[in-house]
Amino acid sequence: MPRSLRVYFLLPFALVPMAYADVMEVMESELQRSFEVLQEQDTPPYYMSYEITEDQSESVSASFGEVVARRQSLNRYLDIDMRVGDYALDNTHPVRGGTGIPGPGTSTVPIEDEDALRMTLWYRTDIVYKNVLSQFTKVRNVVQSTVESDDASGDFSDAPPSTYSMDKIELSLDSELWSQKLVQYTQPFAESEVAQENTATLSGSVETRWFVNTDGSRIRVSHPYYRLVIQASTKAEDGMVLGLFRTFESETPQKLMNDDKVIATVNEMIQDLEKLRDAPLVDPYTGPAILSGRATGVFFHEILGHRLEGHRQKSEDEGQTFRKQVGEQLLPESFTVIFDPSIAMYNEVELVGDYKFDNEGVEGQRVVVVENGVLKGFLMSRTPIEGYPESNGHGRKQFGQTVVARQSNLFVAVENPYS
Repeated sequence: MPRSLRVYFLLPFALVPMAYADVMEVMESELQRSFEVLQEQDTPPYYMSYEITEDQSESVSASFGEVVARRQSLNRYLDIDMRVGDYALDNTHPVRGGTGIPGPGTSTVPIEDEDALRMTLWYRTDIVYKNVLSQFTKVRNVVQSTVESDDASGDFSDAPPSTYSMDKIELSLDSELWSQKLVQYTQPFAESEVAQENTATLSGSVETRWFVNTDGSRIRVSHPYYRLVIQASTKAEDGMVLGLFRTFESETPQKLMNDDKVIATVNEMIQDLEKLRDAPLVDPYTGPAILSGRATGVFFHEILGHRLEGHRQKSEDEGQTFRKQVGEQLLPESFTVIFDPSIAMYNEVELVGDYKFDNEGVEGQRVVVVENGVLKGFLMSRTPIEGYPESNGHGRKQFGQTVVARQSNLFVAVENPYS
């Protein structure tokens, strides 16, 4: 056990954010005004969207029976998607050499003042417009001098406007209570002879998104996420560091507060650390394997799921693994693979891949990508690929990133399964 611990405390702060509805009203009016003004330019945008993401978070950490950190933050970020050209060819066109797909123009935005928010939207829109004009010039020059791509689909697809609004969810985390809980959860590591490092962190966050675009979409969503992560490590006689971690996730902190379950997990981790420290090194192995439940989920997510994301079939920088295999047998006939962002609970287990609308204003949809072992299609954003001209609600991103097709909840259904 370490002899000393570094302790960090960030003190609470007081902010009075703009009203939930007022943010949307400002975004709507500024988007419309900016879009109309830019139509007077020689190269006007044909599409624009504003997305503001509020990230409110708080966390508590403990180690070896002592609280070591408390943190909280509240930030809002603006992403602007602006496109000049047309649906067939615009400034986001991907080409080799790093040209194309500019960043969405992310910046922090004021939380408290409406006039300051309007000014920020105007200022950032002007900057993004100048950037996309320059980018579009580069794209056209590159396209004119390169061989035509095998995929003749355009750069953007049309989508019907969506209107949806939900109440804002407030962050609910009792840091004093959780400090006591984390002290309790980490005390067994302090009493252990094998644990050399250990932390337990309870983090809570609420992501609230406001989205408007020139198609007419107006969306407000708010999503809570709470996570308890317990980590511990030991060192073998040969000096190798051996680590373990366990996670508990929920949309409410109360559901994570299962003392018996968490303490049982901690004791199991300590026992596993003892076994790992004394275990022999494993020699390389090639041959059949049976995967556990946790490993199977990761296997399908990494090996299959990412390769079924639509943009990976188009970009020349990607492997395009399954691009020409639609209609072919990928898995045994008993296997069906489905992505479904509409399911929040499955067999009394909370899922964290659920959402109502993606980051392009398209409602999340159930997608059967493999049926009876046969590849049927891909996860799509509003970036079309050959044979798949429309989004199925899987255009996603973190703030500051460009939207791409991403996985939602992944289900692997098997007929006549074995235990």
